[in-house]
Amino acid sequence: MIDNKIIVFENEDFGELRTVEIDGEVWFVGKDVAMILGYGNGKVKSKALANAIKDHVDIEDKRFLNYDELKAYQNGDLKNISHYGMTIINESGLYSLVFGSKLSTAKNFKHWVTSEVLPSLRKTGTYNTQAFEELKAEVINLKEELEKNKLPKKTYSPWFSRMHPKYKLIEDSLGITRGCIV
Repeated sequence: MIDNKIIVFENEDFGELRTVEIDGEVWFVGKDVAMILGYGNGKVKSKALANAIKDHVDIEDKRFLNYDELKAYQNGDLKNISHYGMTIINESGLYSLVFGSKLSTAKNFKHWVTSEVLPSLRKTGTYNTQAFEELKAEVINLKEELEKNKLPKKTYSPWFSRMHPKYKLIEDSLGITRGCIV
C-alpha cells in the first residue's frame, strides 16, 4: 500500500532524490540514486542506470511500480515519471549501489542520506531543511510584530441610531447592540 506522495529531496551537490513511503518503509527511486552515484554515462545512460540497479541491488531490495501505481501518489503531476513505471529500491538497495560506486562522492552521498534524509522522513514524514526552519521562524516573528502594531478597536457609538432612525434599522438588521466593538 502506498502511504504518501513522492517526496523530493534536493541537495546542491547531488541534485534531486525522490522517495516514497510504502507500508512504513522508505523507498528511493533507483534511477535517481544510480545517477547521483555516477552509474550512467553518455548515449547509453538509461541502460547503464537500469543495469546498475539490476547488477548491484538484490531482488528483495527493489520493486517496480507501474504507471497506474505511480499515478496514485503523484497527485496528477506525472511530468517526472515514465509511462513504463519506475524501479524503487529500499535502504538496503541504496547501500548496495553506494558500495558499488567508484565515485569518491558516494561516501558523502551516503552521509547526506543517512544523516539528513532518512532521519527527516522518519521524524516528520517530510524533508525540512534549515532554510525551511528559518522561514518558519521569520513568519512567526512577522505575526508577532503584526499583533503588536494592531490599532486598538473602537467602541461602537449608538449616536447615529439616536440621531437618524434609518441607522436604527441598519443597527437592528446587523444585530449591532450598544457598546458593541466593531
